Amino acid sequence: MTQKMQSDRRDFMKTSGLLATAISLGAAPAITANAQDSGNLVKVGWIGTGGRGNHLMRKVVKLPNVKVTALCDLWPPNLEAGKGYCANPDVQTFQRHEEMLEKADIDCVVVTSPLHWHGRHSMAAMKAGKNVFCEKTMAVTIQEANELVQVSRDTGKFLQVGLQRRYSPIYRKAVHMIYNEGLLGRITLIRCQWNRNYIWRRPHIGMDFPAGKEYDLVRQYYPDFEHWANWRMYWEYSGGLMTELGSHQLDVASWVLGCHPSAVVGVGGKDYWLDDREVFDNVNVIYEFKIEPNEQNRMAFFSSEPPDLPIRYQGEEALARLKTQPFVAKVVYTSIGANAHDGASEQIMGDRGTILLTTTKGLFFEEASAPKLAWGDKAMSKAELAARAAAVITSGATHDLSMEPQEDQGEPFARPMVGMDFEDIELSDFFDCVRSGRQPYCDVVKGRNDAVMVISANTAMMENRRIELGHELYI
Repeated sequence: MTQKMQSDRRDFMKTSGLLATAISLGAAPAITANAQDSGNLVKVGWIGTGGRGNHLMRKVVKLPNVKVTALCDLWPPNLEAGKGYCANPDVQTFQRHEEMLEKADIDCVVVTSPLHWHGRHSMAAMKAGKNVFCEKTMAVTIQEANELVQVSRDTGKFLQVGLQRRYSPIYRKAVHMIYNEGLLGRITLIRCQWNRNYIWRRPHIGMDFPAGKEYDLVRQYYPDFEHWANWRMYWEYSGGLMTELGSHQLDVASWVLGCHPSAVVGVGGKDYWLDDREVFDNVNVIYEFKIEPNEQNRMAFFSSEPPDLPIRYQGEEALARLKTQPFVAKVVYTSIGANAHDGASEQIMGDRGTILLTTTKGLFFEEASAPKLAWGDKAMSKAELAARAAAVITSGATHDLSMEPQEDQGEPFARPMVGMDFEDIELSDFFDCVRSGRQPYCDVVKGRNDAVMVISANTAMMENRRIELGHELYI
């Protein structure tokens, strides 16, 4: 590494504040902590007031100049629960989303209904002239994802997709360091997992819909109470672990690598929870990403000097090919339901080092053969690093920390911002986009391409075959 690069990195560590810097793989707008303070009351129609919806609603009602004025949910108890979270005693309630869109006084729509409703609710809202925030995954089929893109373009209304890690200061800082500083060098493997010891089933065995005409609408859409209560268990309504969990982490992989996968294989099974679910209780998937050199990734993946082994054993021509020829990176994704070890994280592995990312911290581990890094005012020696030392990545300074990674369960030294996590930032940015008319950072195209990745993986596992994902499949 040149002296200038070390100096630039040291200055960056001292001064970088993530949210004040353009840190993106493209022309994404800066995301600011106070976006919601720009005035103009935004009136929100909320579709889906179950557990996830009410979790986000508790955050939204704390934002200045935002008011939830209408609630919609098929399930009457959910509507009643939503009234308790929306901080508006005069809120209107609806069972039919069509009626809410026709009658309610709203400026935008938040969709947190079950997955199989995402496309219908979002398309209806955009056709009604409303900008939309929709939880991931935004569609159950690739065709539906394509339709959402087309409706957004036809209506001129945007769809922001709830892939929250795109808004995390820690993740955005890590991507910046990979691309703008060449921190990891050539990335050849990303390992992602989301492990839980959790049945994922609601305990409603043998129950039936309550009596009363208010439940007639629910009966129109679900054959029995089990399919309503445990919709995540059935392919008609759910994409299982890939759409519910994998969509977040595979979006990170695509973001980090700056492209989309070219192929996917996988094995899924129902091996532990031997109930009547249709979806897998464990998935193991491998994606291939073909990385083509371009102006965006040249410094990150094609200009770093590798250890001298390629030169010693292969010669200068091999080194030249490393800097000019495309290469393939693998992304391995695992999610199991019978063991929670390692939880949820992404491990990004390059020839210079590894970044381990979670929603609360980022850790950097330097390869022993990599050029020595200077963190802050102190350059750590090889002995200090010992191939297992780490640096904690936050949105501001990056701190040195000698540690065994498995033993560190604490918070990073610095929180990204007081009182706001990445969901807060994501939601406040949505309302700022509603006010300003600008496009959201995590837009309908990013959501659509993420849906392609996880839906294709399900197809590969169900059909027990390799799925080729050509460039024509992506937007």
